[in-house]
Amino acid sequence: MIKMNEGKPMVWFVCGWIFAAVSAMDFQYDELICVSASGESQTINGLAKVVFYPCTYYANGCRALLISTQKSEHEMSCTFGGCFCPYPDGSCSWKGSYDEVVPHLYTYHQRVPSWNGEELVISATNINVPGPLYWVVLQLCYGHSFVIVIGKHYRENGEQFHVLVQLIGSRRQCEKFFCRLELTGRGGQRYVWDGPPRSIHDGITSAVNNNECFLFDGSIAHFCSSSGTLQVVVNISMETEADGSTQGAQVNTFKSPNPRKHDREVSVSHSNFFS
Repeated sequence: MIKMNEGKPMVWFVCGWIFAAVSAMDFQYDELICVSASGESQTINGLAKVVFYPCTYYANGCRALLISTQKSEHEMSCTFGGCFCPYPDGSCSWKGSYDEVVPHLYTYHQRVPSWNGEELVISATNINVPGPLYWVVLQLCYGHSFVIVIGKHYRENGEQFHVLVQLIGSRRQCEKFFCRLELTGRGGQRYVWDGPPRSIHDGITSAVNNNECFLFDGSIAHFCSSSGTLQVVVNISMETEADGSTQGAQVNTFKSPNPRKHDREVSVSHSNFFS
């Protein structure tokens, strides 16, 4: 039997000493501790390995029952886990399920354009405007939604730009996809980043600090821009279709005599980071 206690699912079982309630989060090292009516603690050896626990996200609708060794892996990919708003300005405190993220963005962040398809070109306008800036696009493909964030911030050595692809989904679901991000400079110089998307659970700051997104300095951004507009090609593919491995990420630089032309272009204006 499952009950809720302070927002946490509780599973009830007979321990042999008393009829005891054990929180789904209150077991460690494959042991459960039961305190008898006399106050004497007893270790219920091995019971944690055979008792079925509800998912931590039971209150959100997940009805999975799992043994202790399965629980962590399940919760990494549980679609009921919920998430915070991925809009990067820091002013929105909304939290909800994955299915509610896109409607929330359309309703409360109406400046976010969207594109259906696995490839698009984002034209980030006015990159010369001073201050930390970001540009956001929603890309829909393969039955999933991705938030593409281009950002400009400042380091000790000057401007730094980042391009991050965030899946509206779990970390485990990210393993199914592969991203290619591309800039083209004057004369056909191309800068290409290959790697997996990030889950919106992980956030932008950790991706930038851990070098897990496309990072480049201001000189490259201005070299690849035209009249203050920077174009970034975003291509998302399934892992089975990817030309390479999703393990890790890398940046390649090479020169193409015939730069590609695209008709799948989304123009997006900048916004300032909330302060």
